[in-house]
Amino acid sequence: MPLMANGCVCCSLRSDLVYTLSALLDAPRPDGEGPLQRVILECSGLSRPGPIIASLADPELARRGLRLTVVCTDDCARDPDALAEMDEAMAQFGAAHRIVLTKTDLLPDGALDARAVRAAALNPLAAVIADPDRRRAVQAAFAPSQGVADLAGLAARMLTAGVQGVAHPRIRVMAARAHAGISWPEFSEWLDNLAGLCGERLRWAPPSARRNA
Repeated sequence: MPLMANGCVCCSLRSDLVYTLSALLDAPRPDGEGPLQRVILECSGLSRPGPIIASLADPELARRGLRLTVVCTDDCARDPDALAEMDEAMAQFGAAHRIVLTKTDLLPDGALDARAVRAAALNPLAAVIADPDRRRAVQAAFAPSQGVADLAGLAARMLTAGVQGVAHPRIRVMAARAHAGISWPEFSEWLDNLAGLCGERLRWAPPSARRNA
């Protein structure tokens, strides 16, 4: 069985993560069982998703055609304003493809919809799963991704639902569209400048990143 050393997967164990996943995918499967269909990497509430996503984009893993989905949980027992002050929590919300509301039974009557709207405001391109039924919530959280079409559908629902009217004091979601005929060197230089300006404040979701693991 492939094992990882003890440590933080988002900093000190990034190369070990690539090696362990490769070993897991290459390991012989029991007779009669097909290849692995899903790998779930559970991280602590203090993990920053950016370095982990960067590790999963390593050429050794990228050539396998894995599809990545980032799932973030929103603990309804926590004060949403307190969560908004945690940099790690905001990084997780910003990188998520799906936000799952947990401990919904602890919310006051009628407060679930408002909490879901709050979560959607943190990341309008994420699918918010606010089902009180835990079994259905888990199934929705780990359902196969629909890729780019799913991203377009989420964006369309965001616009029609008026989520943009619920502003967050620290997070802004922006979209950029390249003009026709732009060269790769020009686009690459723009990305470098944007990354240099924003640093760790930047959380972006290119369509090619919407893959399941």
